Amino acid sequence: MKTWLTLWGLLLRRPIVALLLGAVYLTTALLLEVTAPDRRGELVAVMSAFVAGGLTAVLSERIGRHSLAAGSLGIPGHVRLMRQTQALFLILFVAAPGLFACELGMPPLTTAAALLVGTAVGIALSVYGLWWIMLVPALGRFDTHTDWLSLPITQAAGVAASGWFIWRWFDLPQRLERTGQAGPLQLADARHERTLRHSEPTGRGESVPEGLISTAVSAIEAESALPAVLAMGLGYSLRTDWRLTAYGAAAGVAALAGWHVLRGQQPDVMAYVTVSAICCVSVIARLQSILQRWMRTSTEQAILRIAPLWPAPSPVKRAILQSTLVVQRGAMTGWIAITLSGWALNLVTAADVFRAALALAGTSLAFSGSMWATLARRQVREWNAATVIIVVTVSSGALVSAFGPRSIALHLALGLSLMVTAPAAALAWYLLAPSRVPLSVDPRALQPSGRSP
Repeated sequence: MKTWLTLWGLLLRRPIVALLLGAVYLTTALLLEVTAPDRRGELVAVMSAFVAGGLTAVLSERIGRHSLAAGSLGIPGHVRLMRQTQALFLILFVAAPGLFACELGMPPLTTAAALLVGTAVGIALSVYGLWWIMLVPALGRFDTHTDWLSLPITQAAGVAASGWFIWRWFDLPQRLERTGQAGPLQLADARHERTLRHSEPTGRGESVPEGLISTAVSAIEAESALPAVLAMGLGYSLRTDWRLTAYGAAAGVAALAGWHVLRGQQPDVMAYVTVSAICCVSVIARLQSILQRWMRTSTEQAILRIAPLWPAPSPVKRAILQSTLVVQRGAMTGWIAITLSGWALNLVTAADVFRAALALAGTSLAFSGSMWATLARRQVREWNAATVIIVVTVSSGALVSAFGPRSIALHLALGLSLMVTAPAAALAWYLLAPSRVPLSVDPRALQPSGRSP
């Protein structure tokens, strides 16, 4: 029973996970009604592989986070409980769908290969992250040899490699718990502290240069340094690593060119879709980093609020708005560089660029609007219906604009209106609402088992 509750708390308790999981299963059930009987097993195996991969990535991240905390706190029996949770997950989301697919006529070896490889990919995504972009050209090569993938020897090799990867996955809780145990030991070691030399004056009685204070005060009063001051005080970063952006853009262009060379055909949208998706994820991560720090630093905000130089509410709101724009410039610049390079090399089409631009703009509008709506609330709750409405509305508008008939201008106007209306309403709500500093947050929204919506 405890294992079931642990799996529920780590993975299935979050409404967004349950909603997406139900949507996938509902889609699979509807597709089974229109799929030929001899292809139903293949459908179940493929959809279950996608589910297993996505859930494994989420579960791995949360097991790692809890294992680090358990090691730091010295909680007994945590490794055994996490391994039992991993085993229960594999039974529910890998073994059970596999048996169902075999019952529908899917060969057992093919079923095992699909589900185990999907699970292993989810683990790898959680461990290695976005560096998988470098495999995009290699995937293009395998896509041209689908017959080779259907060979029993290839499937058996995939099963063996994935099985070994999953077996190593069971060592994740113990490995990270040991890492968590080492943290307090390093802090307890006094050798990491520098020896203070008291032969020199400490300078405690020295005064700070008056010019430095006046410069800082002038910058804050002029609002030019206010976003950076808030970022430093609350512990998030507004800095854009332009070198990393350049490396990412070069890797994206290399992926587009490599995909084209290995596949031998042009154009092909998969590599460009992958690169654009990574840029969208980068935008989401930077915006969420700001929101998370505002949610978790109510005490620091209360201290800053009583500071003599604390500005009026309007400059603070403008500083937050400026921060939401500044943190997105790296991902936007990288995507523009990749798109222009791909356009110059004739690797992408105008339709691909248009849809990718809609996806990136929709991501920026949806999550910026969600952040503004969250900061405008009297209390940030665990489940915020306004953020869901904003994301769904913007996504619907992007889909209408991207896939509607372009010959009818009404579809494009309707889609763009849907994309802009909800974030604009959230922005107006945020600007008109009273100042929420310090931010009031429901403790359930800060639980380590998931992220706030």
